[in-house]
Amino acid sequence: MLVRAGTQRTLLHLLQKAG
Repeated sequence: MLVRAGTQRTLLHLLQKAG
């Protein structure tokens, strides 16, 4: 479950950086 949460957080971070 930790891996899944980490992936979602990473994706959100990438989106914020791209934005």
